[in-house]
Amino acid sequence: MQDSLSTDFTGVPIVKVKVVNQSSGEQIVLDPFEFVKAHTVLNDEVAFIKGALAAHNDYAAPEYHEPVILLFDHSFQLGTAIFFIEYLIYLFPSEDEDTEQAISNVVSPHQDVGKLEVSWTPLADEDDDGTKDLPEVGDPKELIGKPWTYMIKITSASHLNQMCKSAYCQYEFNDETFTTETVESETKAPKFEYEFVHHVESVTQEFIDWLQRPFHINVFVTPYVSSPPHDKISSNNESIVANITGKKPSRE
Repeated sequence: MQDSLSTDFTGVPIVKVKVVNQSSGEQIVLDPFEFVKAHTVLNDEVAFIKGALAAHNDYAAPEYHEPVILLFDHSFQLGTAIFFIEYLIYLFPSEDEDTEQAISNVVSPHQDVGKLEVSWTPLADEDDDGTKDLPEVGDPKELIGKPWTYMIKITSASHLNQMCKSAYCQYEFNDETFTTETVESETKAPKFEYEFVHHVESVTQEFIDWLQRPFHINVFVTPYVSSPPHDKISSNNESIVANITGKKPSRE
């Protein structure tokens, strides 16, 4: 059980469960209820195998109850990229050094787990194709009461610390949640190619204050399991039976 970068509405860190596939190195971070649900299913399967052994019957768990599927076939928040976007108040475009930021692991010790490329382009209005003139803003107060329009581009992630079979990004803008399309690809560098034009009809001091705070983009992935186990959960699996009974099974 580990604390995460996420917090509830009171600011208390949200506890997550980190699961590691020791045979191949894949990792996933689950909400406690997801882990408990998978654990309950596996306990049920153990009970079914015990019953089959006692009755000298054969039993095999369905494929969707295999541990790797139960625990790793989920999308989870790999980490968060934090951008500082105060320059958007002055209608400046993103500089090259601002476009790529590290993705910090969602759980302790919060090390870097990849990079995310994001850029912002100022627009005169929602119909601007990037060719219209922009007003000059020398002081944030000059923006109050005026329209504000920017295009955000979430281009890609790179150097992820593990292979994923799908990925997407999610962020909050002006109290609304936005999500990229899910990229289905076995890769450590998913390409999102996401574009969205954000428009504020009349800027308020509250919106300016929001632009002055760090901007978070969460990266979600579904792990790619490179070496799934070939043996099945069943009353014929000698390793499982040995762990349950303490001895090799004898079949009649």
